[in-house]
This record gives sequence, C-alpha cells and structure tokens, in this order.
Amino acid sequence: MPRGNSVLAFAREAGGAAAIAPVCKRILDLNIPLLLLSDDKGLDIFKARGLHPNAFSFNESELESLCQKHFKNHPSHLLTSAASLPHLDMTERYLWQWASKQNILSTAILDQWQNYAIRFSGEKPEQHLAYLPDRICVMDELARTEMIKQGIPESRIIVTGQPSFDWLREQNKSADNQTISHLNDLQLSNSNIIVTFVSEALAKDFGNTLGYDEISTVKVLGDILSKINLPNLGLIIKLHPQNNKSDFSWCMEAWPNLNTRIVGNEYSPPQILALSDVVIGMSSVMLVEAVITEKAVISLELNAKHEPQLSLTRCGILPFIKNAHEAEKLIHNLLSSAENRTAHIQHQNKWSNKYQATDNCLIVLGII
Repeated sequence: MPRGNSVLAFAREAGGAAAIAPVCKRILDLNIPLLLLSDDKGLDIFKARGLHPNAFSFNESELESLCQKHFKNHPSHLLTSAASLPHLDMTERYLWQWASKQNILSTAILDQWQNYAIRFSGEKPEQHLAYLPDRICVMDELARTEMIKQGIPESRIIVTGQPSFDWLREQNKSADNQTISHLNDLQLSNSNIIVTFVSEALAKDFGNTLGYDEISTVKVLGDILSKINLPNLGLIIKLHPQNNKSDFSWCMEAWPNLNTRIVGNEYSPPQILALSDVVIGMSSVMLVEAVITEKAVISLELNAKHEPQLSLTRCGILPFIKNAHEAEKLIHNLLSSAENRTAHIQHQNKWSNKYQATDNCLIVLGII
C-alpha cells in the first residue's frame, strides 16, 4: 500500500450512501484513514451499516478544519456518491471542485441508471456538466453508454459494478433466515402471496413531469390487487426514506380484502425482499435488487411522458407498462401460479450484474 493514502468520503442521499458504504468499510478494514461526512438520510444509512459519519453540509472553512484535525493535512483521495439533484443539495459538486483545486484525486460512485447529466450539473442551464469528478464508477456498460450519449466525458467513466449489490448478496442469505419472524411481526404469516410496492419520492423530486408518481401508482396497484381478490393476499408498501407515512395512511382502509402493511426504515430492503413473492414499483434501484435476489419484478410507469426510467426496462428485461390494462394482465398472470412467477424470474436472470464492485472501486481509487 502506498504511503500517505487517506480518504475523505461523502454521501447525502440514501442510495448514494448505500453505494459507497461497502467501499468505506473496506477502506477501514485496510487501516487507511477515513473521514466520512454525510447529511440527511445518508446519516441513517451509514449508521445502519456500522459506520460513523460526521454531519456535514458544504462549508469550505469547516472542511479544511476537519481535514487538518483528522489527517493533519489534505486527504489523498476524495470518494463521493453522485446522487443529489442540484435543487436539493450541491455538496458533492462543491467537493469535486474543492478537490480539483487542492490536486486531490476525486472519484464518484453512481448508484442508479437515471438522470446522468443532472448529477454533474448545477441548477442553471449554463452549469450543464459543470461539475465533474476525475473518475466516475458506474454499474455496467449500459450506464457507460448512456452517459457518453449525454455528454459525460468517456475518459472519466469506469465500469466497476455497484458496491451496494455486493452488500445485498451477502445480506440476502441472513435475511432469508429471518423471514418467519418478520412475517409474524407484520401479522402476515397467513398470507398466501405477498406483493411489495416499492415507493419513491417522485412527486417531491419531479412533480408531474413523469406522468405518474408514487401515490398515483400505488392507487392503481391496490385497485388491481383488490379486483383480482385472491384469498389472504398481502400488500407491503415499502416507503422511500423521503416519504411521509401519513401520505399513505389512506391505503390501510382503501382495499378491505387486502392485508396491507406500510413499512419504513424499520425493515431493510433485503429483509422486505425476503418476504416478497412479487415486487412492483416504478424505477427504484430496489427493483434491480429484487431481480438480483430472484423475485418476480414488475415496473409500472403508467401514463409515462418519457422513455422508460428503469434500466431493466430499457434493456428489455422487463416490459414497459404504460397503462392499467397491461398492468392488470401481467399482475394477474404472476399471481395466478408459482410456475408463471418462475418463468418470469428465469427471463429476468438473462440480466447479470455480478461484479466484484467493491474491489473494483478500490482499484480505481488506487488503494489496492
């Protein structure tokens, strides 16, 4: 290991924190000095992963003080997510600029196949792709190709895989062992089939620009499941960290023939996936995680105004479902028999994302 290696790391959003957390843990395992900064939902994710972040929003004098206190100098590497929309937070972008000014190598890890250009842009049109780290670690060739088409310099993009998928595969084994206990806790142990709806914060982030959001989608889904009317059908609504549970409280009474439960951060994604027979959402990375854990997955982009937002739809693994009739037909098919779900999963398995992503990111950082 080269002398002088030290890492300043930051992520604010839940998905971004999940993406860099396995890399941060490995850095600590290698006894390399790490200063981990975070804010908002990222703090909770890091703590849940056994890490100890410092609360931080960008302030250069505070940053310099933290570096002097922790490293006695500047770090050799900056590691961040690339997850915050510019109207929500600019800390990642300001850190990349700061690192460039200090001749510190900056690396960002992408967590999702969406909104590539905006992740490296400011709020103003003249700030398009104005903020770029030295290196960007991405999930696969699809992400790399799509990013290049959006104008992100090819020389900065490196396919590594997504580190949180490494963590998911490890967690999936232990989550399966906890299934009976969690079903009992949720009073769903008598459910014949459990459908999980993966919510997002689309209304907050994108308003009505997509043609759908988490509320409009769960309403259509609940109506379809209620109409199908299978005995002892369980519906778990897995909230996004930015969702308010009160916004979904109406779901508890909307469909009396469904066993509906609303869950938040008290259950991790691997724990919820282990309970689920069918996982339905819009474009959340948790749908990708559900495919990795071999659950039958449906993406609903009802009344979509744009191309598919989910990578698995764009590459043909999942169908692009834009209307309720198509949604009902596929949902009914998957709920009608275990054989249909197995066939659906076998088709999903044509997609593979089996990278040693954590190690690959450490190689990009120059640490191993």
